[in-house]
Amino acid sequence: NLYTRKEREKRKRERKKRRKNERVETKEGVQQYFKNDSKSLEALVAEEKTNTRRGYNQNFADYVTSMGAKYKHNADLDDQYDMDADQLQQWEGKKGRKAEERDKANAIRETKAIQTAMDNCWFCMESPKFLKHMLISLGDKDYL
Repeated sequence: NLYTRKEREKRKRERKKRRKNERVETKEGVQQYFKNDSKSLEALVAEEKTNTRRGYNQNFADYVTSMGAKYKHNADLDDQYDMDADQLQQWEGKKGRKAEERDKANAIRETKAIQTAMDNCWFCMESPKFLKHMLISLGDKDYL
């Protein structure tokens, strides 16, 4: 990080202050204004340049780097600023197939685990370990 912890906290407090609107009573009624109304245009431009908000270009650059070698951008003029939705859908489709395969493998593993637990259960009647010769009576109802 470029800033110390105190500097980051200070910048965070300043950003929160900038976000808050103040209400002022005028002849027309109650109006809102931002605290930066008193600043000059040059000061506002300098503040915007140093602002940490991320723009479209930065988000696009992050997207391209996250895709890595999977990203192939079309050079068409119409698609110059698009994020290549077709390729993103293909990538999500592959991701979806992998998720389905993973879910199927998990379901098989859970079924096998339940089956082995049932096979080793001394109290389950379907289990080979259940001692059927020790069973006295079996019925749907019992009375006390």
